[in-house]
Amino acid sequence: MSQRQGRRARELVNKEGAGVAAPDTLPNNCVGESTRSDLKRQSKPPLRVERVPILPTLALRPNDAAKALGLGVRKLWQETQPRGPIPCVRLGKAVIYPVDQLRAWLAKECGEVSR
Repeated sequence: MSQRQGRRARELVNKEGAGVAAPDTLPNNCVGESTRSDLKRQSKPPLRVERVPILPTLALRPNDAAKALGLGVRKLWQETQPRGPIPCVRLGKAVIYPVDQLRAWLAKECGEVSR
């Protein structure tokens, strides 16, 4: 039993006046085998897991887009349309970066640099 558990057990003994520590302060090895087997019998059946089809990522949030492009978030904001050439879509206050448009933009930029 650690010092912390021992201190807690003593506080409970002094506070409640009983000579037995509360069950939550007892170390794990104090639980009898019959109690563990009773707990196993009372366990609930496993939850059913439904398979959900994995959808392709259509757009990225700013942090994910910056990571994907290898840029910092601040640099991404500076280069995002209308200030810069990186395409984005604004939905209210939300800004998303369509993956297809990012790929096309990157391919175009790489093509211009290598020429």
